[in-house]
Amino acid sequence: MALPVLVFGGPYGNYQAVSRLKETADALGIPGSRTICTGDTVAYCAQPNETVAAIREWGTHVISGNVEIQLAAEKDDCGCNFQKGSVCDSLSQHWYAYVRSRLRKEHIHWMGALPRSLEFTSKGRRFAVVHGTRSETARYVFRSTEWDVKHREIELAGADVVIGGHCGLPFIHAENGKVWANAGAIGMPANDGTPRVWALLVSAAGGELRLRTFPVDYDFQEASGRMTGEGLPKSYAETLISGLWPGCEILPPEETGRRGIPLEPADVTLSIA
Repeated sequence: MALPVLVFGGPYGNYQAVSRLKETADALGIPGSRTICTGDTVAYCAQPNETVAAIREWGTHVISGNVEIQLAAEKDDCGCNFQKGSVCDSLSQHWYAYVRSRLRKEHIHWMGALPRSLEFTSKGRRFAVVHGTRSETARYVFRSTEWDVKHREIELAGADVVIGGHCGLPFIHAENGKVWANAGAIGMPANDGTPRVWALLVSAAGGELRLRTFPVDYDFQEASGRMTGEGLPKSYAETLISGLWPGCEILPPEETGRRGIPLEPADVTLSIA
């Protein structure tokens, strides 16, 4: 695949954020054929149909997240792997029911045909894009997750670089010429106390590959207002404004301790093979 490539995760039905990201891609001269979504196109936010339609029209390569898998299989829960009885688990019952009641059948059929992963090669390096991990769609992998766990999944994918989603936090972890990256979520802030959302850019210059996470500013007030108007959980509508998640049960201690601390972009370079 030619570079640069734009990768984003978790649109979550946030049409305003996806629209802004497309404007960013257009400004960078990146066509839809060089954009990749790590799944969960719909979830917390109020415009599932508009968001899916925009992503499909854009021509983005999309892999299935747990939400797409569950919707296509007509399951009653999101399959997010939240702790049973947690804040996020309880709230998911509300937003998942909302999505199921509104998402058009044509979009559900499209979700059922999505691949679980995507592989491409660029500048001699092998990339694999997954939702959670190659072996488990709804597995959470964070920056603090042990490298041995990441390395096993990188080897399983037969890749030099794995780009994941699901956890909602952008990061890049590189060791011994291998990389595990996460694009973060374009549809929900990164629990850092700002309303910014995140994506990842893969580019090449000067004989090196570069992976860089970057923040995206968008009209979060409109997105939040639409959630409130649709009767979706108030706590997530407030998250779009405050940048703070309503619950941190999925987070390891290291990530929990960073709650409310504004993130800086991550930036890693690799030699071209």
